[in-house]
Amino acid sequence: MPMSSAQMIDYYLKLIADHPLLTFIEDPFADTDNEAYRNFKAQLSLKYPHVHISRKFKDMQHLQAITMWDSLTMDEEEELRAKQLEAEEAAANANV
Repeated sequence: MPMSSAQMIDYYLKLIADHPLLTFIEDPFADTDNEAYRNFKAQLSLKYPHVHISRKFKDMQHLQAITMWDSLTMDEEEELRAKQLEAEEAAANANV
């Protein structure tokens, strides 16, 4: 059964956490999954700014659709930060 976009994001984040030398992920989602790409990029910028992602573009319309997205809302940003803090606390508690 295929993984959902959220499951793929979790998988990539675990992969990055388990392999700290990983610095680049190419074409991580389906061409039409702009939301997953946006969410993943936002999470990377908060927790793993050294990791970069790229996408392959089929045509100019696809490229324009990707670059026209809105920035994160305040609520989305706060939600990402809360998830990051939860993950950091869980990791700290696991190491105790």
